[in-house]
Amino acid sequence: MRTLLFEPIAPYWYLYTLFLLFCIIPRLGNIKHALKLFIAVFAIKLIYVFCPMCWSFPDLVQKIAACGVWFVFGMLLSDGDIRGRVLNRTVAVIAMIAALIISFNNYGVENTNRGLQFLVAALFVYSIVTIAVSAKGLQKYAPFLSKMGRFFMPVYVLHTIFAAGIRSILLKLGIDSLCINMVVGFTISIAAPIAIYQISLPHWWMLFVFEPVKALKQMKGKYE
Repeated sequence: MRTLLFEPIAPYWYLYTLFLLFCIIPRLGNIKHALKLFIAVFAIKLIYVFCPMCWSFPDLVQKIAACGVWFVFGMLLSDGDIRGRVLNRTVAVIAMIAALIISFNNYGVENTNRGLQFLVAALFVYSIVTIAVSAKGLQKYAPFLSKMGRFFMPVYVLHTIFAAGIRSILLKLGIDSLCINMVVGFTISIAAPIAIYQISLPHWWMLFVFEPVKALKQMKGKYE
């Protein structure tokens, strides 16, 4: 029960953290208020990273302190003016290259340096978000992105479970190649949730996991 409710292990902890962030961080319509909130959570993140405490907080409190900055950063980027000022494709490419180089040089073995983790995360988040926002403006990809959009929630909920599972299987088989693990893991973590979602569509009790409102409407129509 402790593992399930209080100290969830990978890859499940992010679901708990995301739920709590939605509960405790208010929805702000005013961008100035969102900016002030970002400054606050950024300060909390810096304290968490660079100021070791002499006491221990509950695991989920630490997760919120670590991840709140990314949540509020996403809130800020909902404003078009902020996106235009902050996101730059050239900087994003440089950030992506830097993040990959740092990762390959420092993560061949376990690395618990919080400062380094924050740096790599910031580089990856900035570059991936910028690329995603830029791609949205490419009209030739719009139909494909629109079709893939309906699979976002299934992939989001299940991808880490399948990625961790396939990685364990590959390691059990003695396949430890980084390239093979990345390609196979990425493919399975996208394809498997999509397949499960497609299977769940006719069954409201399965669909409820991904689209509860749609599932309840489906159930109501079935039994009327």
